[in-house]
Amino acid sequence: MKIDRLETHDRFKQYQNQWDSIVQGCLDCISGVPEAFKGPFYVFAHTRTVENDERSDLVLKWGYQKEKTPNVRLIWQPRITKPKAEPNSYLFLARKGSDEIQTIWILPKQELWDNFEPGKMMENEDIWTSILNYRFNRKRLEAPEPDGPTKGQEEEFRRIVGHEAQVKKDKIVKLKI
Repeated sequence: MKIDRLETHDRFKQYQNQWDSIVQGCLDCISGVPEAFKGPFYVFAHTRTVENDERSDLVLKWGYQKEKTPNVRLIWQPRITKPKAEPNSYLFLARKGSDEIQTIWILPKQELWDNFEPGKMMENEDIWTSILNYRFNRKRLEAPEPDGPTKGQEEEFRRIVGHEAQVKKDKIVKLKI
């Protein structure tokens, strides 16, 4: 098999750029968690389809070219409980004010999984371990983390986030009046 070095290099650069955007998305999600919460929480990223009305919005409001509007988008969410594992998702365990982020899983699109196995160009131990756990040990992958949030921290997170949401809602109502 003949390999086109330029094409391979371009794919590898695209992979590196995607990793940079994952790191940035994770950091942006962490910064959105209220400062008052100091416990551990999950950062969950998953893809969702961009519907036609959203695509039209991208063209009209944001100046996208119609043929370049994305079909899917990556949604980043802070979570206090561990979500179910699904292909094309990422899960990290973070703590506000800490520079340590623990990778729980990184699951690319299922049709790309073979690219990450040992010996291939995109080989990645964390991704390959996540794929194997998803295939053969999903209960372990979805089990609560030993360093994860406690029940008390879950209640505190919900209270703080609920309070901040109410404050934002009250500000919006005052602006309308």
